[in-house]
Amino acid sequence: MTGKISDPSPRWRPVCGHCQTANYGKQPYAKGVTPFVTGTCSNKDGHLGFTCWTDFVNMPKDYKGRTQIDHIDGNPNHNDLSNLDELCQSCHSY
Repeated sequence: MTGKISDPSPRWRPVCGHCQTANYGKQPYAKGVTPFVTGTCSNKDGHLGFTCWTDFVNMPKDYKGRTQIDHIDGNPNHNDLSNLDELCQSCHSY
């Protein structure tokens, strides 16, 4: 969360400050951090039983809600790459 305490509503950040500056190429990622987010839905291949219809070509690159990380087994603490799936909001809510 960022902003001042007096702000009427908080602004949530999708990544920590260290990862944000590493994403911009200003510093390396911390040891043990693997950049995972590509900004496109992995369900383009239809592995969820339907094909993603989100138009990422015409979506602004800086749109903060482009994708979300899904934990395949439902356990939010199991952060192994084999358990993570990057989905758009529509596919993630399915």
